[in-house]
Amino acid sequence: MKKGKTILALSIILIVILSIVLIVVEYKNNSFVKRHNVESDIKFKSGKKNIYLFYGETCPHCADLEDFLGTLDNDVTKNVNFYTFEVWNNEKNNKLMKKFSDKLNANADGVPFMIIGNKYFIGYSHSDNKKIINAIKEYNSKDDVYKKLAK
Repeated sequence: MKKGKTILALSIILIVILSIVLIVVEYKNNSFVKRHNVESDIKFKSGKKNIYLFYGETCPHCADLEDFLGTLDNDVTKNVNFYTFEVWNNEKNNKLMKKFSDKLNANADGVPFMIIGNKYFIGYSHSDNKKIINAIKEYNSKDDVYKKLAK
């Protein structure tokens, strides 16, 4: 009888652990944050909002920002094209960040550097979360800075 209860308890623990692993994997796979874009990936689609994130591969603040973005509701992200550009190891992406920074008159000398329409965020702290959500909701495609760069 005691052996049966032990096996049952271990089975339940195993099921719980496997469920948690599957939820985490599914969450990561559903995240709209994809990494390693290059400039030629940028596309404009009617009704879509383009967001640009310049990051460093091992930057902890960049990872925190990406974690936050991965938790956003589908209502916020359903019409978003999210482009990420690693700048510490990619000179072309670093130059693209400089173009964005110059166009916005921003002093983007660090990462993360995120652009939403004509609004930008340099660095990241949890106090920025509400501002980021509002910038996504208020996004107007005519304000997209990359459109102005591409002209």
